[in-house]
Amino acid sequence: MSPNPKLKLDLIGGPLTIAVISPDPTIAAQLRSAVRVRRDIVVNDGTRGADVVIWDTGADGGNTPVALSGTATLALVNDASSARKAIIAGARGAIPRTVEPSGLIAAIIATKYGLSVRATELEGDDEPELGLQTAITERERDVLELLASGAGNRAIAQELGISEHTVKFHIASLLDKLSARTRTEAVVSALRGGLINL
Repeated sequence: MSPNPKLKLDLIGGPLTIAVISPDPTIAAQLRSAVRVRRDIVVNDGTRGADVVIWDTGADGGNTPVALSGTATLALVNDASSARKAIIAGARGAIPRTVEPSGLIAAIIATKYGLSVRATELEGDDEPELGLQTAITERERDVLELLASGAGNRAIAQELGISEHTVKFHIASLLDKLSARTRTEAVVSALRGGLINL
């Protein structure tokens, strides 16, 4: 089977190795098959040496792997509650178990490069941190990342090539959007919500 041209997402640094954890052997086989359309994605038999682990939480959301630490993990879940549990358990992202192959591959690649992946259909009313990404602009994300690194207004302005006044404007907007009172609260909220990674 040749790669689907619609799935054209280039990988930097060679092939990507994944592993699949699922309580259902049929689902595990389907997941492996879905990613094999890409020649630059290799499926491991075990989690050792994997760049990304695909963790199918199961039909009831109860499948918990032994440990998620150390390897970037993408959880496949049924609902917002399962997504939240997966993130708390250490998964970098959570997407629906019903995701199309192209969405799965895009999420795997994003996870490999350190991004948090969350599907909008998995956002729950009681879980605001899963919905933060919709309100933040690219420039605000840049400011947020520099805030997280400890940069002050002047350093942020110089790094981004904008005025200090504009930096203050972006910070005020971020504080409002993240319901934060301080820069530190904004950074913590952004980290919890997957807006930025350290």
